[in-house]
Amino acid sequence: MQHLYTDVDGDTYTVGTGSVVCYGAVLPAGTALTSTVDEDCDDIDRDVYRSETLYTDLDGDTYTVGTGSTVCYGATLPPGTTLTQSVDHDCNDLDRDIYRSATLYTDADGDTFTVGTGTMTCYGANLPIGTTVTQLGPDDCDDSNPITYRTDFLDIDADNDGYSGGVSTTLVCYGTIAPTGYVLVSLGADCDDTNAELTNNCVTGKVVNLTLFVQGYYDTASTMRSVKLNQDLNFPSSISPTDVEDLTIELHDAIDYSLVDSTTATLHADGTLSATFATAPSGSYYIAVRGVSLVQTWTASPQSIGTTPLSYDFSSSASQAYGDNMIEVEAGVWAFYSGDLNQDYTIDNTDSDVLLEDVSISNFGPLATDINGDGSVDNSDTDIFFPNLENSVFANFPQ
Repeated sequence: MQHLYTDVDGDTYTVGTGSVVCYGAVLPAGTALTSTVDEDCDDIDRDVYRSETLYTDLDGDTYTVGTGSTVCYGATLPPGTTLTQSVDHDCNDLDRDIYRSATLYTDADGDTFTVGTGTMTCYGANLPIGTTVTQLGPDDCDDSNPITYRTDFLDIDADNDGYSGGVSTTLVCYGTIAPTGYVLVSLGADCDDTNAELTNNCVTGKVVNLTLFVQGYYDTASTMRSVKLNQDLNFPSSISPTDVEDLTIELHDAIDYSLVDSTTATLHADGTLSATFATAPSGSYYIAVRGVSLVQTWTASPQSIGTTPLSYDFSSSASQAYGDNMIEVEAGVWAFYSGDLNQDYTIDNTDSDVLLEDVSISNFGPLATDINGDGSVDNSDTDIFFPNLENSVFANFPQ
């Protein structure tokens, strides 16, 4: 007597738990002495004996289709199947080079600005040419040119002097800067938009044209960094790369030093600034300049201001500032000191407390503590600040 197992097709794969059988010299037909680990799923066909959940993969790219089904097979997997289900379903199981699907957006010029709402697309290892998986809106107004992508109503500036001759009634397609003949942010109305030299004929009030540099923002060759652009947290930026900082320009009485008038004007990378005072009468005034982190600086002496625009160059000599209160940033170029972060007229430990706090958290953006105007607060700002602290730099003006 012996415990025998059913194996009708004689492939050594058995069925059932077996039973004790009394037999002679030869095993009864369709039986085996040894049981396989897995039962034979088809005991009529000796070439078919194992059972697994198989997944459809017709093109053999390892990306499957469907949820799978239990299949009885033999030594090799049936054609077009696999034991492993892929994470993503194959969107085209007839082409091994195409298997993944996603919503793709048209970007023919590759500038990351897209056109349209996107289409579900089946593709392979690489994105189809002229598409992207990330939509960046609004729609690209010129998807054949990577440097033009946004549309706005821009002010017309035919003579390219920064002053507009009127508001455009036509949408303009452009990129990071305004195209020739337009301006993103107008400096004011232009009475004659055919002649860049006649800009000031349109300006009412007293005009003061200054040339000055700020120590922390200074780059090289009498230029400053594009501070506003560096600190702009909105992308794409609409700020001109020539803009540095909006400064407060004040007129003070030449006798008692009282404030007579003040205005705000944008300092440009080349050190130029044009300020217009609407209410000050013609007269002799000290000109004072204030900013977010520069040490307040006054003209060395009162200046005559009237109907004719005044031009004053602080940068040419230390003696152009009251008390010679400037620093030489390169041979023959003088700049306002940087580091008065709380604008209390002196660079001291109360300023360093603010600076070191922002350095510790790697702060960024339009901050007074970004002394060098590169868009972030870090040790490069402290390199400018601490020498001024050690030298006890403070504002110098008549009292």
